[in-house]
Amino acid sequence: MINAGRLTERVRLLEFAEEQPGVFRWREAVGLWAAAERRGERNVYAQTGRAAPKVEFLIRRRSISLHNALLWRGRHCFLTNIQPEDRLHLRLTAALVQTAPCLYLQKIQAPDENNVLRQRRQVQLEFQACVAELYTGYQAEGPDTRQSRRLALTTPKAIVLETGRTVETLGRQWRIAACHTLADYQNEYEITAERNP
Repeated sequence: MINAGRLTERVRLLEFAEEQPGVFRWREAVGLWAAAERRGERNVYAQTGRAAPKVEFLIRRRSISLHNALLWRGRHCFLTNIQPEDRLHLRLTAALVQTAPCLYLQKIQAPDENNVLRQRRQVQLEFQACVAELYTGYQAEGPDTRQSRRLALTTPKAIVLETGRTVETLGRQWRIAACHTLADYQNEYEITAERNP
């Protein structure tokens, strides 16, 4: 149990906002004093069953929702529950997640230096997402081998992507294999990439 009289840690309340057309970022709204306790169990933060280390925070009552996030000790905390603790405080449950910058790409036709139309990819959206590994596989079929990876991207509701399109993150391009958009506070996307090792 966190002692409400010991709000001694500084955390940052984050809001997800469009900085300029097509560029979304988590930005600091305000600094807060909190009591923080890292729990031994894991916190399921995604409808697809993704879990991460659990942290609980006690803060003074204020306007906050599950659309927000916290920055604690340099780590992104994905909020999963907000409960009144007493008449003066709120208890926040969060998952410590890894975030990564992402580029959502679209195919366009554009002339090259010889004025010949070529297909290329152009950035349509730039955003940050929580990234978790779903699957890593290796197949050997005859002389060819393939390594495949599957990740889960969890984004705020403002980020809407389409199956079959391309996302660039973690230094490579990924195909969007599935979209899960029915949750109230986030969208989840399964992305996949294959390569010959």
